[in-house]
Amino acid sequence: MIKQIMLILKFKEVFIISSVISLKDLLNTLDYRHLYNWIDNTYVNGISFDSRKVKPGHIFVAVKGQLHDGHNFIQDALDKGALAVLAEKEPTAGCSVTWIQVPDSRLALAQVSTCFFQHPSRELLLTGVTGTCGKTTISSLLNHIYYTADLNSGLIGTVQIQNGSQSWAANMTTPDALELQKMLRLMVNSGVTHAAMEVSSHGLAQKRVNGTNFRGCIFTNISPNHLDFHQDVEEYAQTKKRLASLVETGGFILANGDDPFFRTLKKPYESTLFFFGEDPSCDFHIHSISSGLQGSSFKVSLPIIKQLENITSQKDSLHLHIPLLGRHNVYNAAAAAAAALLINIQEENIIKGLASFRGVERRMQLHRFHDLYIIDDTAMSPGSIDAVFNTLEELPFSDLVIVNAIRGSRGTRVNEDNGRFLARWSKNLKVRQFFSTSSISHVDERNKVLPEEEEAFFQGTHSLGVSPKHFGELPEAITQALKVVKPGTTLLLLGAQGMNAGLATVQEQLEKQQILVALS
Repeated sequence: MIKQIMLILKFKEVFIISSVISLKDLLNTLDYRHLYNWIDNTYVNGISFDSRKVKPGHIFVAVKGQLHDGHNFIQDALDKGALAVLAEKEPTAGCSVTWIQVPDSRLALAQVSTCFFQHPSRELLLTGVTGTCGKTTISSLLNHIYYTADLNSGLIGTVQIQNGSQSWAANMTTPDALELQKMLRLMVNSGVTHAAMEVSSHGLAQKRVNGTNFRGCIFTNISPNHLDFHQDVEEYAQTKKRLASLVETGGFILANGDDPFFRTLKKPYESTLFFFGEDPSCDFHIHSISSGLQGSSFKVSLPIIKQLENITSQKDSLHLHIPLLGRHNVYNAAAAAAAALLINIQEENIIKGLASFRGVERRMQLHRFHDLYIIDDTAMSPGSIDAVFNTLEELPFSDLVIVNAIRGSRGTRVNEDNGRFLARWSKNLKVRQFFSTSSISHVDERNKVLPEEEEAFFQGTHSLGVSPKHFGELPEAITQALKVVKPGTTLLLLGAQGMNAGLATVQEQLEKQQILVALS
């Protein structure tokens, strides 16, 4: 029988969780190899896998990471008061604390974290979203639909974490297993009933979401990405597909039926598999798309909906509008709408939610400064680059000027691909000027552009005869770009972390140089 005490305190609008659990209860969640120095009636008051965060009464989980091996810091954890160790290796000679040896520390961390916080996802209606592009927008759209339906909702994603009315900046797309379960418990204890979550390939490969219970999942699309971490695109796609195995019995799996990787998805366990897309065979068929500068209108036919039990909607189709640019956002909106229907959200709340959604920061955002148009997008992979330029191709933008921030610390493969895709589009759309930057002073060590990544990017552009003008610093690149703009120019600010300060830099320089006067 689990003996657990959980104290919830509200301090400065943040809920703090204090918990105590029997070590035996944590042990029962594990498939362990050996148990050393077992002591009955031991209780732990926390879990740590970072020795710097260990407090007296914690269990320390030694995880081997990409840069550091937690096994090398076990003694540090013990010196700080850890009363038990969970590790893949055997204990060192003379060790007197309880030591649980497991085959996989990452999996064990997820298991004990889930148990410690009392399986919070079982008390939530949680939807996971994975794929190369669209995760942030779809999860944000779904969260906004919940808000429109007056539901207390939560969001875990790349840009922010939201717990009902509270929100704060996110550090990574999918938090580590310990932080994830803590967030989910916080949500439950705050009254959240529905939540949407981005699930990255790293999160799946590193078992951060193991033990998490999903009501449903959404598969967006696959294009080459994170090939510094995955062996190849096939292995990357297979990793993404693991999310389907975490969907609860009777839940739903919603996949892009126009994506060749996800079209081959097979039905696992007892979950129901649905497809969305423009292919007429899709269960949620997208058609009648009309796009412009005010967004997109489209219809989603629902041939499957009347066959489903426990779904109140009986409409044959939905006529939807989103104030977002691009065909890719039609797919994002259709996926969010389909998931909402499967969760039994009323059609009117879906329609209102999509129509009132104002987008996500740096996701195909359009800004206008007198006669200068600015499009700001993270465009960090071939797929997202295609999405941006496919949109531009369909809209009345001309006289294009690009400033692209090279992607840092993600390997040479993606940078060479990005360079080649940007060069191809630059030629196809007759881009007038193409600038690039490494944003040296605007990224941290985790996103620093390495010399070989810079070289790979230019190998990609040069392979198609395109030579961007490169600047080490972001403000330098922006300054040069603004020198060549004129009334009617569309300035593209593209790239991941290195371009996060791009729009603010443009605004500062426009005011400083009084370029607005010339453009008016």
